[in-house]
Amino acid sequence: MALTCARIQGRRLLPSLLCRKTLGAVGASSTTMPVTPAKPEGWQLRAHLLNSAVPMVAFGFMDNTVMLHAGNAIDATLGVTFGLSTLAAAACGQVCSDMAGVTFGGVIEALAARVGLPAAHLTEEQLSSGTVKRVGLMGSLLGVFCGCSLGLLNLFIIDTDRTRELKLAAESEACGFSVEISNAVRPGCTAITIEGPQGVKGVIASVTNVMASEGILIRDMSGHRDSEATGTLTLTFYVTKDGEEVEDDDLKSLGRSIMAACNDPQFHQKLEKKMVSELEELKIQLARAQEALETAIKDKETAEKIMEKYYLRVTGKNGETPESHQSSATSA
Repeated sequence: MALTCARIQGRRLLPSLLCRKTLGAVGASSTTMPVTPAKPEGWQLRAHLLNSAVPMVAFGFMDNTVMLHAGNAIDATLGVTFGLSTLAAAACGQVCSDMAGVTFGGVIEALAARVGLPAAHLTEEQLSSGTVKRVGLMGSLLGVFCGCSLGLLNLFIIDTDRTRELKLAAESEACGFSVEISNAVRPGCTAITIEGPQGVKGVIASVTNVMASEGILIRDMSGHRDSEATGTLTLTFYVTKDGEEVEDDDLKSLGRSIMAACNDPQFHQKLEKKMVSELEELKIQLARAQEALETAIKDKETAEKIMEKYYLRVTGKNGETPESHQSSATSA
């Protein structure tokens, strides 16, 4: 039986060899066809979520910790010296926090890899799918939120009142005033001693207004001036609150209020003038409203008189008096 041959690339091949070549080509082409990636299972997505969240928890905690401590340190030093606001100090702390994140980002990832988290075993095709990307993004957001929330616990160990007192002391030093409050000078009273220059007007009025707003009653007061060379005025107030000395926990806030009054003695006068002007404006508005109400009442009375005259004219044309018209209406 004669065998048929095929010519490929100028050579004769047996049919069996040709078949093997063709099958090999078909097999090779089948391996290059795109294959749909397998859908990730639930445990793989959970593992991927956990691997995305844990490093971000550490990063968020470090970010907030560095920002708070650095911002507080800057606020207590440069903020006091150059008069920076708390917001400006926080911005400087954020710069330090970002630099720390860039520096220690690799360390955090290495530590997270050593924790022993379960591997997701995702293929490259699965990692490029939308579901896996969304799960990873959700894990990162959740981790950053938890880490930053944990970083806020640093506020319990940071003494923010210390920075406020330093700023207040710096302002007071610039103005030349100092305030000392003690419950050990006189039994049953709180002693408030104020020292400052003599030429500042309105200090006593401003301080007494602050005490009155705090519900503090002045029991006794003394003062003296030093020599003309120093020009220092010393005032001492013995005060009580609700018949007793001021609580120790309230002394700091009271001292800050009195110091602010010494630094800006015209503040309460400005506030009083503003309140007086607002009161005058309210009086004017009340007078206008009263005038409008009186006008409305007069208009109503005028309208009633006009209606009464019109009613009399109508009844007069019909030959009836208002009384007879009313009696007929009643009988009807």
